[in-house]
Amino acid sequence: MKPLVNLLVIGSLVVAVLGAVTAYMPRLSLPDDQLVGLTLGSDAGKDQAGKPLVPAKSKLTAEHLAQLRDSGAKRIHVREFSLARWSGLWLFLAGTAGLIAGSVAARRSRAPQAAASQGRTASVDDARRSLSEIRAVIADIRATLQTMDAAGASAIVLERIGAAQRDLVPAFLNQRPAIAAALGQARTAQVMERFAMGERSMNRAWSAAADGFTDELDETLSTADELLAQSAEHLARG
Repeated sequence: MKPLVNLLVIGSLVVAVLGAVTAYMPRLSLPDDQLVGLTLGSDAGKDQAGKPLVPAKSKLTAEHLAQLRDSGAKRIHVREFSLARWSGLWLFLAGTAGLIAGSVAARRSRAPQAAASQGRTASVDDARRSLSEIRAVIADIRATLQTMDAAGASAIVLERIGAAQRDLVPAFLNQRPAIAAALGQARTAQVMERFAMGERSMNRAWSAAADGFTDELDETLSTADELLAQSAEHLARG
């Protein structure tokens, strides 16, 4: 049973990732009215000299689109999100559904001894502490951003958010069995839903820093903190 569950989870994750990467990469086959005016997130196309046909941060025009299509480009990376342009939406939803199904199957297949062991080694207090530590990192970054130039801002977000994603986020997620035991499945779903949304905003901040869009950092981190605060509120009721 366990190998099948692992296969389901891995396959679903691959499908979800394949769908997710197209969220900001619309097809050039879309009508011009869905693409004109969008801002490129990275260079698009190359001329014969190897230089980009349309550089990053350009506002797309009909002429740009014609050039890119003539060059053979199939997709472009833009900064704006739209469900209507998301060609991989159904892949993402299918992958997410598979991950949920795999998670449920894995939980049901665990031995009672393993569940008891998890309950002993994890606690809701640990989850609250992990969540507080993540929010403290975000607050510290936002305070520091006010005194830094663009390069420094990008560097600190990449370093601190990257460390939080590596250490603090998994530490919180590992407490889910304890949260479920204390709050029940419905309340746990509220905690985890808000946490997942906050984590996605953290990921967007990291991506913005990596791409050099430092003007988006404070707003994105503020959104992440608000969502994590909502998760903490649900958790505090336990």
